Amino acid sequence: MIQVGIDVGAKFIKALVIKDGNVIAKDQIPTGFESKENAAKLFEQVLQKAGISRDDVKSITSTGSGRKVVDFATKSITDVTAASKGAISLYPEVQTVIDVGAEEGRSIRCNKEGKIVDFAINEKCAAGAGSFTEAMARALEIPLEEFGDLSLKSDKEIPMNAQCAVFA
Repeated sequence: MIQVGIDVGAKFIKALVIKDGNVIAKDQIPTGFESKENAAKLFEQVLQKAGISRDDVKSITSTGSGRKVVDFATKSITDVTAASKGAISLYPEVQTVIDVGAEEGRSIRCNKEGKIVDFAINEKCAAGAGSFTEAMARALEIPLEEFGDLSLKSDKEIPMNAQCAVFA
């Protein structure tokens, strides 16, 4: 069975092709201003990478903030559901999933059977989101790939008296 997943995020559209439980092709492109057209373009790209046609695909699942623009999808699921299902399919023992997107972050708690039991989304402040982290890395002239490791070397805690890092 061949399935395609398309995640239309604020910054990137990601797609993958799964055949019999194995990823056989994946790709991503910037979302841009034409998210609907770009999602369709990426869909065709991953099919070509996988060496299959549209007729070979049994189901197409869309997710992400722009999931509704994928009008050719056979199913649409929330970011929370997609993140938890994806993490658990790779690591069945996982019970906590942290997903950081360009504009928001989410934490998801699952039980031993992989069912979502609770989740929280930070959508009021982008301080912990990917775009803010990228901007801080650029401002500090630090490669993004080194940002996390560098933060762990800190020996001083800096108190913040505001919820938003911009005002702290």
